[in-house]
Amino acid sequence: MIFTKQKRSSEEFFDGKKVLITGGAGFIGSHIVEVLSKCCAVTVVDNLSSGKLDNIKALDIDFIEMDIVDTKLENILKDVNIVFHLAAQTSVDNSLEIPLLDANTNILGLINLLECCRRKQVQRIIFSSSSAVYGNKANIPISEDDVCGPESPYGISKKTGEHYMFLYNRLYNMQNICLRYFNVYGPRQDPDSQYSGVISIFVTKYLNSDVLTIHGDGRQTRDYIHVSDVVKANLLAAQLTKPMERSINIGTGVETSVLDVVNTLDNNYSNIIHSKPRLGDIIRNVAKTNLAREMLQFVPSINIETGIQEYVAWMKSHTN
Repeated sequence: MIFTKQKRSSEEFFDGKKVLITGGAGFIGSHIVEVLSKCCAVTVVDNLSSGKLDNIKALDIDFIEMDIVDTKLENILKDVNIVFHLAAQTSVDNSLEIPLLDANTNILGLINLLECCRRKQVQRIIFSSSSAVYGNKANIPISEDDVCGPESPYGISKKTGEHYMFLYNRLYNMQNICLRYFNVYGPRQDPDSQYSGVISIFVTKYLNSDVLTIHGDGRQTRDYIHVSDVVKANLLAAQLTKPMERSINIGTGVETSVLDVVNTLDNNYSNIIHSKPRLGDIIRNVAKTNLAREMLQFVPSINIETGIQEYVAWMKSHTN
């Protein structure tokens, strides 16, 4: 991992600090844990509903199996300096089928964390939000100033979480930061999970010469960002000297269609079928990234071609 520098390196900033990472056994969280475990004291809280202990078992950390709605979370926050909050229900489909589960984890779980942090005087939470808060937008690329119109309970719960984060900044002098991830992919993304993205699913099926199922015509677009770049954005956000009343897009600014993903894998691959469009699916989605560059000095370093090639190589090396 190459750290982007601000006034000092991330290693120097985190040295001597105590960090809590919720959802730290999951896809994105485990990558943050891996980096920070080398330079500070890390505690991971995860209920293992989607995370895996294998992702973090070799790391020098403290692990506690706990649900984010558990009020005992407060006991873990003693002397914690920064919380990276990644524990969430992240499936759009799941939120459509079981919206109460989505709200319980993503809204009530966040409120519980905020209250525990307030009581223990933890001033900064880096909140993992989502581009799903925008919904289908006519203006592309999507700016943080655009009006949000989420198309799913998941998108609503993430937008609600942002409101709570900023409210606690104003009421309790916290320094919370909200990052709106676009479509994250990379090593450890489980293709068999209901939470997995199209790249992990397609790479797995491609390597097995299986059918690739494309929902709709495949022209729907996303802004795919490599997980290592998302880690970098989180570390930079933790170093901001003051809170922000605006969420920050974390994407590449490059619009890539589902068909482009397939062609990047293999432009001669023909084992493809098309199914009906998914309910609540967003047609176009790509980030305007000016604010991330301005406030975080964040510039993604891995393009889609390189990222997919690296992911294919990683999947091959981890296939039994």
